[in-house]
Amino acid sequence: MSYDSQVEQELIKLSHEWMDTWQRRDEARLNEILADDFTLASSLTTDLMGRMQWLDYALHHYGVSPLALIRRWSRCTVTPLL
Repeated sequence: MSYDSQVEQELIKLSHEWMDTWQRRDEARLNEILADDFTLASSLTTDLMGRMQWLDYALHHYGVSPLALIRRWSRCTVTPLL
């Protein structure tokens, strides 16, 4: 397996773990996965969301449901929790 294939497989694995952890609302594991300097950028806004703000929204305000793996990257939908 080439280096690029190994890196791609590792990114896919981490992406799946991140989404699974988010779905389970496992705050301890999310804290381990996310880098201290994590920043979320969205095409829907020019606002940037830092690590602590994202964790708060992800754990308490948003729901997540996985979509099929599309090519190299996992995709997801995010909806407000009612």
